[in-house]
Amino acid sequence: MQSLYVLKEVQGQGIGTELLRRIALPLIEEGSQTLCVGYDPLNPYKRFYLKHGAHEINPHWAFWPDVSVIIQMQQRMDVS
Repeated sequence: MQSLYVLKEVQGQGIGTELLRRIALPLIEEGSQTLCVGYDPLNPYKRFYLKHGAHEINPHWAFWPDVSVIIQMQQRMDVS
């Protein structure tokens, strides 16, 4: 995945989290285990990926070694 963008005026409403979930679910169903996302190192929104369980592997890329973590983290947020 290159990047995920949500308009600033609707950020904080769970749209990005839902989009990420909709990316992760078919990957899991197809048997994929990992996901990598690229971004500009100066982009402040990279923290969104880290908040959702990605591990920064260098200034341009973050990686989920287990893409199911995205779903698990969302389920925990829904319960809170």
